[in-house]
Parts: sequence; C-alpha cells; structure tokens
Amino acid sequence: MLERTEIIPDSIQKQLRAWADVFDENYDEEDGWPNLQICHNQYVEGLRIYAELRQHLGAQATVSYEFWETNVQGQERSLEEIAGSKAI
Repeated sequence: MLERTEIIPDSIQKQLRAWADVFDENYDEEDGWPNLQICHNQYVEGLRIYAELRQHLGAQATVSYEFWETNVQGQERSLEEIAGSKAI
C-alpha cells in the first residue's frame, strides 16, 4: 500500500498544511469565521488546492471538496454568498 507522502507531492502537502493552519487559527466552533473575507479566502484557496490535487492524481483517483465551514460571526452563509464575496 502506498503512503500518502508517496502519492501527494511535498508542495501540495505544504499547501494543505498551510490551508489547515488558517482554519485552526481562525475558525471558532460556535462563532465560525471572524469575517466573510477570511471565509471567502479559505474557500477559494481550498478550490485552488483541490484543482491542483485533481490534476496531479488524474482520472485514477476520486477527489472531492466540500466546504462546510459556512458559519461567519455566528451566522450561516450560503456558498454562493461566500464564493461571491468581495468584502474586505
């Protein structure tokens, strides 16, 4: 069986860790993201990493991305609102 480190290159692993660090530093269990801009940035970065991982793994692997962290300052937001956010 292949190890994760043999399948996913170091560059993508570093991006995933940095993306997870942003989540750990900013997302609160009860209140969610501190603002819509950070939420938007995290969503967009997740999509970018997802696309890069899909391209790297090719058709032989199934890769999915589900952004569930839609709570911003205690209020659930739609993915459409998060994706389209230009808030600063």
